[in-house]
Amino acid sequence: VRPKTIRRDVAALTVKFDEQYLDVPGFLCFVLLQLYFQNINIVELASTSTELIVYLSESEVRLAFDTIY
Repeated sequence: VRPKTIRRDVAALTVKFDEQYLDVPGFLCFVLLQLYFQNINIVELASTSTELIVYLSESEVRLAFDTIY
């Protein structure tokens, strides 16, 4: 099976948070909205119970990092 698309300029930004945020409604939405307000395109998302991994263009990593942190 061949991949449908190949992107070579993708980077990952990982956000780790404490378990106390698991019970906060809209927490992940709040984090993602901050990226939206900066017009940062999210290529893909992955998550665990205490981690959010955002895949985005390498050229937007610095802005995304500064926005979230």
